[in-house]
Order: sequence, then C-alpha cells, then structure tokens
Amino acid sequence: MNCIRIWACNADAEAPDLPRITGYEIKSEGLVPVTHEDIPAELCLTLTGICSCMTVSVEPKPDSAAMTALQKFALRAAGILEGAYETVNDPSGSSGYVFCAQTNDLTVRTYDRKYLSLWFAPANGTAENRKLLYEAIEKILPFALPSKYGDENPPDTEFSEDGREKFLSFLEKSEKPVWFCRRPLCQLILRDRPGDVQGRCGYISLELPAFLDSIPEWHEAFRRLLVRLSEIYSAFFAQLTAGECGVVSWWWRGIPYELGSICVIGKEYCELIDDKSMGTSLPDGSVLFEEPDGPTIDKKLLSKKKKGFLGIGSGKTGREAYTTAATIPGSCFGKR
Repeated sequence: MNCIRIWACNADAEAPDLPRITGYEIKSEGLVPVTHEDIPAELCLTLTGICSCMTVSVEPKPDSAAMTALQKFALRAAGILEGAYETVNDPSGSSGYVFCAQTNDLTVRTYDRKYLSLWFAPANGTAENRKLLYEAIEKILPFALPSKYGDENPPDTEFSEDGREKFLSFLEKSEKPVWFCRRPLCQLILRDRPGDVQGRCGYISLELPAFLDSIPEWHEAFRRLLVRLSEIYSAFFAQLTAGECGVVSWWWRGIPYELGSICVIGKEYCELIDDKSMGTSLPDGSVLFEEPDGPTIDKKLLSKKKKGFLGIGSGKTGREAYTTAATIPGSCFGKR
C-alpha cells in the first residue's frame, strides 16, 4: 500500500478535495477522529492537539511526478488542518513527518525533576519482563529509549538504531542496568534484581523534566506507561512525583505521604485501604489515581521523609532517609 497520512489539529477546518492524477486511483475516507492511542507515540508527544487523521491511498505505485503531486496536496492539506503529514510506503514504513504547525517546545529550561517509579516483589524481575519493559517504552514513550547504556552511571555504550538486539542481550544479562534517555528525558535506572536482602524489593525509576507533565499528551503517555509497567511487574506501588517525594530507592519503607500526579496502588495495599472510590480499577486488581483525586490511606501504611534529610546528596541512602511504616505487606518482599 502507498499512502499519505495527514494528521489534523484544527477540528473546525475541512480538508481540501483530493487531487486528480492521470493514470492513478486516489481514495480517502476523509478525516477520522483519533485518540492518543491511535497516534504514533513520537508524533503525539511532538505535536499537541491532534484530533483526526486522513489517509490518502494511491494505486498503482506512483512514479516520482505523481508522488510530488501528492506531497504538494498533503502539504496544503496539513497547512489548512494545522497539523502534519507523512508518506507511507510499505514495507519500508514512514518517511518521517512534515510539520505545518508549531510543535511542542521540549527544550529543558529548569532543573526541576519528576520521577516515574514503581516497586514490586523481587521474583518479578525476570528477563522476559525486561523485554516487555523495553517494548512498552518503545510503543508508549519512545523518547525514553536509550541513547547510552551500561552497568555504571554514567553509562558509556552508545545505542545505535540497528543495535536493538544487542541492547536487549545486554538488558537480559546486566545486574544493574542504567541508561541515558533521548532528549528531553533524562535517565532510567533498573534495579529489578535486588537479591535476597531484607527490606529490599524491585525498583524502576525514570527521571524526567517536571514541565513535561503539564503537557497533556506527555501526561497521558506517562499515565499509560505507569499502568503498563505496573501490569508487567505486578507492582505493589507506582507513582509520578516531583523531586524526591518518593522512596527514591529499592529500600521500600511504605507508601509515600505524597502520592504524586499519578499513582497506581497494587492489590497488596488495596486490601488494606477502605476508600478507593475516587480511583479507576485496573484488570489486575490494582487501582489508578490521578490528582486531585486520591485514596484515604491509614497512617500506619505511610512512610515520610526523616527530619533533616536534604536530598540524595546529603549522605543518607534511601534506606536511611525515610521512616518505616507500621504495616508493610510481606508480599512486597516476596513473602507470603
């Protein structure tokens, strides 16, 4: 199939009539409404407000003159619709996007950070789950794919576009992988093999510039990724939170006082929380909450930052920096 896809941000505009090119049949069903999940992730995160898509197909395969005519039409249509277009030539895929509207400014302007983190039982840190983690990022938040990776921070191995299998092989074997993400995201730390150490569980954390969470398309991607990773790892708690409000390491001490803009509470804790009415139930038994709606959590389940803790650089580790909740389900550490 040879086609051009036109992505529209202006819901009130109408697409122009299809061009007529001698010797070719050109078809389209017109503009079709789309949701975030219908839009390729990289495009959705780059161009705000996409509301519909128009696919224009051509048969037989166009020569260069016919393709030039189609691209001129697409450029005009994308301009009217205040969006973008791409040329799709199977099996080679898309040739990339041509934007006819202002894209998101993803320049990092401050050092304010947020952390998308999740915690889970040690047994769930499997090689298969690592592969599923990569595939989830690839589909939902491709900017979180690695630019550099390694066993130490800072990582020193460059990721090449044809190095996907090489990276997956590294991911399968590495005990403590870390990678720098593609801009504007920062880094991902994967600590899913904590060993048989008392008080330690599996932990994943993605560091990102805080301003991205205020862009609707990015917030939606963070929500989808947090839910998907929670499902993959059967996380007992996950959150997107500012600064160092969370537990910040694999030493689990209880639910943080600040739940963040998004949080997923796993079934282990859901059994101990009475009021979950403001959340959205997920298929695996966990519950999703988003600000300003949150659950009422008994203080015995909560952990808070100790007095005098100034940050990770203060010399205290995640184990030392937070109080231990009075009640922590044994299943968090793989105990029944």
